Amino acid sequence: MAGKKFESLVQKMLMAVDRDDCFDESGVYPFFSYKTEHDLLLSPVSDHKHKKAILKRPDAIFSIKPPFTFGEFKSKVDAIQKGWKGKKGTHEFKDSDSGSDPFYWLCDFTGSAYIDKMDGDSWIHKRIVVFAITTDSKYVGHINFDLSICLDETDKRAFFQSDVHIVWVAPEFRGVGYGADLGNIAGEVLGGIYAAVAELLPKNWVLDSILCADYDTAGGEAVVGKVYDELVATFEQIEDSGCKCRVSEPMLDSGF
Repeated sequence: MAGKKFESLVQKMLMAVDRDDCFDESGVYPFFSYKTEHDLLLSPVSDHKHKKAILKRPDAIFSIKPPFTFGEFKSKVDAIQKGWKGKKGTHEFKDSDSGSDPFYWLCDFTGSAYIDKMDGDSWIHKRIVVFAITTDSKYVGHINFDLSICLDETDKRAFFQSDVHIVWVAPEFRGVGYGADLGNIAGEVLGGIYAAVAELLPKNWVLDSILCADYDTAGGEAVVGKVYDELVATFEQIEDSGCKCRVSEPMLDSGF
């Protein structure tokens, strides 16, 4: 695969990464609610240790297109942190360089995918930020992650790297599954793109993948575990589907 065919593959990958299939045209994830134990039993947070609290929590909207500017977002979160008088909890980072910064590696909202040429390889990058806001407009939290796909035409190898930079939930809403929901949605987004990449790769190509994340928060490992579980489940589906390319099992790097 050389020249025009490879460039065509790169463009198809770019379109696959940029689709945002998990969200509607307004950038909103399909609404869900935990109002009964049956709802909870069938949900991805059915194993959460605070099930009763989840049933009583406010409903939330999850979106990649929030109803505020980036500056307003920073002011909103700053005000939440400074104004909270209750227990801070064990969510704060212990040894990470990021401290307890809710804006760690976050300089803007979800952006369009773009191509970068480096050392003869083609890279496709995308930043994704998913927000949670209650139905009565209270800010709940966000998850910020980046995706990079490297296409090496010479070695016929693709590398799928996702980096979860921060999962932050406002103190008022901690411990009731919002972080887990953000992790599940992030896993679904990445899993969908991962499957699309595998489907587009030609025969004799190899697809490697890695999820990088920082585990230095109380809930960080649990949330990232949900993202990783989704990637592994997608990998198994790809294998069962008879994919043209060869796919290696996703790796997890917690030494972020």
